[in-house]
Parts: sequence; C-alpha cells; structure tokens
Amino acid sequence: MIIKIVIADNDKEYIEYFQRAVALNYASKLEISFFSNEENLRKYLIEKKCDILLISEYMEQAEEEFNCRKIILTDIKGIEHKKDYKVIYKYQKIEDIYHSIVAEYAEIKEKEGIVFRNKGNAKIISFLSASGGAGKTTICFAVAKLLCSMKKDVLYVPLEQFSNINYMYPGDETKTLSNLFYATKERKNTLSIQIKNMIRPSMNGMLFLRPMDSPAELEQMTAEDWDFFLNALVDIEGIDYILLDHVSGIFQNFKEILERVNSICFIAESSLTGIVKATSMISYFRKFDEFQDTAFCRKIRVVVNKARLGVTEQDFYHLQDWIVSYLPDYGVAEMEGIIEAIAQLSECKKILELS
Repeated sequence: MIIKIVIADNDKEYIEYFQRAVALNYASKLEISFFSNEENLRKYLIEKKCDILLISEYMEQAEEEFNCRKIILTDIKGIEHKKDYKVIYKYQKIEDIYHSIVAEYAEIKEKEGIVFRNKGNAKIISFLSASGGAGKTTICFAVAKLLCSMKKDVLYVPLEQFSNINYMYPGDETKTLSNLFYATKERKNTLSIQIKNMIRPSMNGMLFLRPMDSPAELEQMTAEDWDFFLNALVDIEGIDYILLDHVSGIFQNFKEILERVNSICFIAESSLTGIVKATSMISYFRKFDEFQDTAFCRKIRVVVNKARLGVTEQDFYHLQDWIVSYLPDYGVAEMEGIIEAIAQLSECKKILELS
C-alpha cells in the first residue's frame, strides 16, 4: 500500500526537513510531491490526483477549487479541526504525522467501501496460564526476543486485564486496543490498516499494541468480533508471528480464539498448587476436545516454569505428552534479565515446535 501525498508549505526549510525524513523512514510507503509555490501547486492538482493533501494554513486558498482530501498543517499546538478539516501540528514527530496520514487514508477507503487484502500469513501463538504469577508474560516476551533474534517480525498483543506494557514501553497511550475493538464492532473494512497504524516498536525489536483502556471491553467482544479481529491481525503484511498474551484461566470466547491459533503455550508453575491447577485446566481442554470436536490438546505445549527443589519432573509425569520445557527459577532477578536468560535457552526454542 503506497499512499500518494502532496505537501504544500511556503516554509522551504520545513519542506526540506520533511523530504529527508520521508526518504529515511517512509520511502516505500509514501509517494510524496512537495510544493512551496502556490501556482505550481495549482498546476499539479489540475493534472495529477493525490490521496491526501497536507497544506499549510497559510496556503489554503491555493486549492479551494479542487476536490482534495485535505489535512491542514499548523504551527500552533492543540488544534484538531478547522472548519471540516483535520488539523495536525507540523513540528511533531514524523512518525506521528505518518500515523495521522494513514488514519485519514483509512477513513477515505472505508467510505469508498474498499476491503484491503494484504496477504499476510502470520502464525498466532496464544500464551495461557491457569492462574496469575506463573510467568506467562515473561515467557511470552522471551519467545518474542528469540524470534526477533531469528530475524522474524513479531507482534505482541496484550489481552490481560491489567497489562504492564505501558510501564515497560512508555509513550503515546492514546491509541489502544480499545480503538481497535470499537472498529471491530463497526466492522471496518480497513481494520488491518488501522491495526498496522497503531503498532509500536520496542527497544528490542518486538512490535506491540497498547492495551485496552478498560478490562470490561474484553467481555464485550463477541465470538464474531474475535473472528473479524483475528482475520485483520493475520492479514497484516510483514508480520511473521502474533503473540496473544491472555488473561489467566478460562476466558470468554476462548473456544473461538484458540481454534484460530496455530499453537497454545501453556505456562505451569512448578509448585504443588501449580501442578493441580495446570492438570485441571488441561483436563478441561481434553473434555472440550472430546465433546466439542475441537483440537486444543494437539496445539498445547506446556512449559513448566520456576522449577524448584522439592518438585520434580515425576510430579508432572501425567502431563508429559504436552511438556516441552522445564525452565529454571531465576528468583528475584530483574524481568529484563530473566527474559534475556530464557531467550538464550535451547528449551525456549521448543515452544515454537507446533507453530
């Protein structure tokens, strides 16, 4: 998808800055023509068609007679709309301007009824645990780090009720899963574009989405909503793996979600309580396979985390058909250090066997 953009601003220094920034970051995504002269702009708009015109508020009169989708560039912060047009602050990060362009483009195509097929082919791994504290998110991040080291593009999707992703990677938290869930319920044809527009990169190369604003929003998603949302996720071109970090225990619409994923990474804590809870949850999946004709147990890969003295592999013998890894207990070490250590273990690679 290449968006055709025209940028008109009589500030030549700003034009030069924008040209450099686009050439460096978005040359394969934006086809841009630049104008600082109103007469040249008029001539171009008569002969050519563009998707979006970004025009300085001081040059607005130059295109009044043309039917262009317009975004006004301003040097004043805090203005969002002028008349019927979107306004963006011209001196913000080029990344934020790009996201505004994509959002406007998606709205245009949505009104035209266009459905985008990006021919994505991502594999989905769900990360589950019977209860909190098992290390599900830590192991999810470790798998993401391992995949990134293998030159794979990985998207982390936080579906926990209370995620710490914003704490780990602070930044713009205004665009979240809540926006995407709303677009899902509206059945937006451009949902995959909107998702891609909200993806953020982490310091270690993992891509991620901001968590939902309220945990209640998960309960409002129907089975049909999840089908639409997961279709859009998989359809994002350039993503190799999608890691879904779920709430602990059995969650709403788990059947519809887990039927769609390629594999299920189940984290069991190495304690007597952990053994009991893991056994109960996998027994539940076995019964579901038997009576609902699902295939959850074929997808499950159990990771025994925080292996301790006093609890042996023999205690997990009845789950041996699903166990792929026993990970050590790193105690009270920093989370980043634990993620790094797990990602380097050969045991970590076994988690990917079914995906």
